[in-house]
Amino acid sequence: MNEQELKEMIEAMARAGMNPQLCDTNIPLDVNPVACGNPTELGNDLRETFSIPKGMLSMRPEMMLTVTGNSMVDVGIEDGDLVKMAANVSPRSGDIVVVGIGSDFTVKSYYEDDDGTHWLVPQNEELHEMYKPIMLDGGEDIMICGIVTEVVKRMPRVSNRNMKTTVNRARQERSVTIEIPPLRVSQMIREMGKMIVIGRQWYAVYRTMVDLSLIEREDYDGFCARIAEELPQHQHLPNSVEMSRMAIGSFAKSVSLWVESNAPVQGKRFKTYQELAQKAKDILLNN
Repeated sequence: MNEQELKEMIEAMARAGMNPQLCDTNIPLDVNPVACGNPTELGNDLRETFSIPKGMLSMRPEMMLTVTGNSMVDVGIEDGDLVKMAANVSPRSGDIVVVGIGSDFTVKSYYEDDDGTHWLVPQNEELHEMYKPIMLDGGEDIMICGIVTEVVKRMPRVSNRNMKTTVNRARQERSVTIEIPPLRVSQMIREMGKMIVIGRQWYAVYRTMVDLSLIEREDYDGFCARIAEELPQHQHLPNSVEMSRMAIGSFAKSVSLWVESNAPVQGKRFKTYQELAQKAKDILLNN
């Protein structure tokens, strides 16, 4: 590939909206996508071109491209991946290539069959009916731009909705496996009543019962009614308003996630709430 041919290829990619960038530093460049599915037109805006050092032509000019689609998932190239393409290399059967078909570009595997016919072959067996091999019979405007030498994966992120569903399922399973008799709950409330000296301290008991799926989260009225039913004469009965005010910072989470620096109480009071919650848990689990 000479200098003029390389320039023409880059200009063609630019017209397709791929914004190709030569890899002349160690930092990969995120660019517009090239299809990793059926060939698709990527745009018509001509991007500004740039000079190409002649010294690069004796080596392998490389550029980074972003792929879209899922026709190559069986070889580990997925939607959104970055691929490094070496432009001054002739493909061999089995290479992954970036190909221009008219004004379209696609990523496929390159194959030469026993008859000497050349093919572009997708790699997605599950969707083989959607993605068909393309025979290179010379009847189309075909340009093999280069071969893929490296795939750069993006760090995946998981949606909070999916994680919430998984955690809630685990909570439900836990509530099934840990069966706590109602009499033990009553025993716990009476025992804790001997230790509670401020109405707000009942929050430690409430949070423990939520963690063990014995009461619904934010059901402060139900919790307060249960305590009043068990200990009608207690001098420090809980109040639903005070309970809700305690559910801030780390106290809005499971007891195991309480952190003093982000709790509504500090110092000795924080430790007292921790101890009360642990005592309530020990009684409920008969530890």
